[in-house]
Amino acid sequence: MTELPSISARPGPFRARAMIAAAAGAAILALILFGAASPASAHDALVSATPADGSTVEAAPATVDLVFAEPAVALGTEIVVLGPDGATVSTGAVVLTDATVSQALVADRPAGTYTVQYRVTSADGHPVSGQLTFVATGAVAAPAAPDVVAPTGAPSGEQVEVAPSAAPSSLVPTSPAGTSAASSSDAEDDAARDAQDGAGSPLPWVLAAAAVALAAAGWRVWRTRQGG
Repeated sequence: MTELPSISARPGPFRARAMIAAAAGAAILALILFGAASPASAHDALVSATPADGSTVEAAPATVDLVFAEPAVALGTEIVVLGPDGATVSTGAVVLTDATVSQALVADRPAGTYTVQYRVTSADGHPVSGQLTFVATGAVAAPAAPDVVAPTGAPSGEQVEVAPSAAPSSLVPTSPAGTSAASSSDAEDDAARDAQDGAGSPLPWVLAAAAVALAAAGWRVWRTRQGG
């Protein structure tokens, strides 16, 4: 009976082809695994935060800054910050600067635990969301409104009365008594003037002479008729 040669006893070229086939299969498997993992690795991820997650700060900052592995897309990106009482203390829209996403906070920030909730859109459109917290040991109060300074002069709210100035002497009316006295004096002067004018006029003498002449003429006519 003839025995078949073992694998180790087979010629060298066959062993070489088997090794090449095994290496090719391993390479193909690696490519498949890498291709399946590459879409997941393309998603964005949070790299750091200010304040950091779980940190304790003296006071809540004016802005919360989150740094991601890649620049985010503005559409769909938002950050909501909750104060110690659960109320929203974030205000305004997020600001994107390269790979940093910033969110402003309100001016009045009490002490306590703050919660930062974020949702960022990656460059490939995949959303990345998460949450972090930090503790503020001190409070930040909103700045007080500036005092309104009233203008110099009269106090605010009071009316100022201005006394009328004295009228010029040419505009001061004369008293009624003075007016009556002046009118009476003027009337007397006019009467005296008329009397003087009548005394010095020749008209009365002319009229008297005319009357005498008429009387004489009438008397002559009467004598003539009597004599005839």
